[in-house]
Amino acid sequence: MTSNVFSRIIAAIGDSFRITKAFDMAARGEYEKALNVLNRLGQDTRHLYGARLLRGALYSHLAMHERAVIELASAAQTIKADKRFSKAESNYLVAYAVQYWRHSAWEIGLHEMTGPIAW
Repeated sequence: MTSNVFSRIIAAIGDSFRITKAFDMAARGEYEKALNVLNRLGQDTRHLYGARLLRGALYSHLAMHERAVIELASAAQTIKADKRFSKAESNYLVAYAVQYWRHSAWEIGLHEMTGPIAW
């Protein structure tokens, strides 16, 4: 039991470094490398809003628009559902996701979002 908790803590710390590394790579324009780093995240971390938001933006930059719209919509939903953010923080992060979503959606011919993830 103790070793399981300890291994999860170590994995979370490693994933934290991976997310930081992916953001650094993306800032340098190394989009494919950053995406590969994000794809190595553990199960507990890959669904965090930051990872989804960055993954969606990277997919958009790499012209993988079908994947981008899915990740960005999911990131926006996660952000809106998270009660840790102030309204201003939530609106800012959702606006970021929407900006990239609109670009990718336009590229694949999707011009409006309907259903439970519409903003």
